[in-house]
Amino acid sequence: MITAGKINEAIEELKYIAKFNGKKLSEESLKKLEAFRSINEKEIEIEETRKRRTTSCSSQQAFKRAMTSKRIIFRVINCSFCWMINTLIYYGLSMSSGSIVGNRYGNFILCSLVEIPALFLVIKIMNNCGRRESQCATLLVCSSLCISIAFVPKYAVILNVLLYLIGKFSITISFVILYMYTAEMFPTEIRHSLFGICSMFGRIGSMVAPQTPLLVTYFGELSPLLLFSGS
Repeated sequence: MITAGKINEAIEELKYIAKFNGKKLSEESLKKLEAFRSINEKEIEIEETRKRRTTSCSSQQAFKRAMTSKRIIFRVINCSFCWMINTLIYYGLSMSSGSIVGNRYGNFILCSLVEIPALFLVIKIMNNCGRRESQCATLLVCSSLCISIAFVPKYAVILNVLLYLIGKFSITISFVILYMYTAEMFPTEIRHSLFGICSMFGRIGSMVAPQTPLLVTYFGELSPLLLFSGS
């Protein structure tokens, strides 16, 4: 136990053995064990400090190396743009659901409920079609449906709402895929740092999304959908 660094356990074990045999450890022996424990604790503390410094330095070096790689930089830019667009459309469709025909409260509830089947199907879609293909397909479907609503007459309420919900269904799948796909794009050592950078740019879309319903006032009812489609 002493060689393994378990000084406290060793002292307790020796005391138990001495008590069991009707003996008593001498004060000198206890002092030696206590001194050895103090030395061992200091060595452990020094070793942990050294490991923390080494880990910190290696992480910084790995990040610097990654920033000199054109491939990693391109991935960061690409993923950051995808995050910004996905958050804009995902939150924008939820907040703009009141601008389409029909009951605005019912539309908002349906927009929330349609995410549930999307969350269940996303794993199967990714496993069968792959990350990249699924990401591209869902974004294209969402874009096509957003712009197609402009050509559907207003009296076709069910068709308008159905297209809108399928668009929200698609962007939900795309958003979930993006979380997993981004994490798989970067080296393990700096994955969290680069993932955080991409997510940070995604917050730009989150900040812009609440302003999209205001476009209806200035540019018409379909302006948010045209923005989402163009994005």
